[in-house]
Amino acid sequence: MSGKSKRRPVRPHERAKVDQVMAGLRDHAVADPHTLVIGMQYADPGKQCCWCDCPDEDHSVPDYRCAGCPEEAVFVANIMPPKPDQQVYPLCERHRWDYVEYWTRMGVGMGPNVVVGYDGYDNDIEDDPDRKGFHAS
Repeated sequence: MSGKSKRRPVRPHERAKVDQVMAGLRDHAVADPHTLVIGMQYADPGKQCCWCDCPDEDHSVPDYRCAGCPEEAVFVANIMPPKPDQQVYPLCERHRWDYVEYWTRMGVGMGPNVVVGYDGYDNDIEDDPDRKGFHAS
């Protein structure tokens, strides 16, 4: 990543609405433990994507150094309900659905349902080219 992000920050009232959406997703995950529930929010400007394109087996090789993804994260994702020590995953646009696909494969025994939830942002966030089409699924 180079330079300062040109994306506008998330506004306080948007953050409040997003917090409500995330609380609803947590409740859904607790009520239906056989559904994989993934919460996604916009990443704060300046975060780097944590995903990579390396084959999985490369990461098990001793002393392997992953270059990671150089792109700025647009989203932050986590599995619901979050655990106290749970990691969140900053993701770029390109890797957003790789994350969903990965956890869908990992959660095969949970059941057939996957819920990806996000929303709560003002419509003008659609003017940001990195965030187009980012509303509730």
